[in-house]
Amino acid sequence: MKDSGQEEITVTFTRVDSRVNIISREQFTEDQNKRKIPSYLKYKDLQRYAQTYQRSHRLECYLAHQLRKLGLDAEVLPSKADGNTKAKQADIIISTPNGQKLALEVKEARYKGCTLGLPISDGTDGYSRLPKSLIIDSCSSWDAKVRACERRGEVLLGCVVLAPIGRISDDEFTVLGSVYCPADLSDGWVIEETSNRGRWYEAYVCERKDMRTLSDLVNEVKTW
Repeated sequence: MKDSGQEEITVTFTRVDSRVNIISREQFTEDQNKRKIPSYLKYKDLQRYAQTYQRSHRLECYLAHQLRKLGLDAEVLPSKADGNTKAKQADIIISTPNGQKLALEVKEARYKGCTLGLPISDGTDGYSRLPKSLIIDSCSSWDAKVRACERRGEVLLGCVVLAPIGRISDDEFTVLGSVYCPADLSDGWVIEETSNRGRWYEAYVCERKDMRTLSDLVNEVKTW
């Protein structure tokens, strides 16, 4: 009930499901017997992976939610820890009115030199400063995702990298901004040697000149 002279205030909450699911022990054993997953893998490895990937999947869900607010029909693909590392998929699927499926990869930048300047407007129009470069993905993983998208009739548009906004982040709380790196500029992506947990490999790296905004992404989707 509202008192006379008071305005009624409606608050809307949006629930974003960001759970990482895991296959059952029975399915795990069956898949190992069928050699769908490596024999050295333990069920506790899947459990550890699901816990580790929870943050990344939560960010994917948040980005899909933001893209829907910008008018795109964006859906995050469900995440399941099943041990099948050969099944490469992108993270978000955008459906166009004419039925085309467009895919996006989502990455979080966590290394020196990746911070953004303050957002222009609400961040969809970019930032006052961009990093010199951003890592997209390992060459092997990205190329596998391109092929997988082609088999499913999807087009891998590119990668959205979530990077810290330096001025308003600190050692306790990180505020992330979104940078769109289109795949049609991938010929301009450089290949650099990098490492993760002591493992060395080559990765695609997007330079500043090829970085775009979420507004650019929305406009690109509208051309399909």
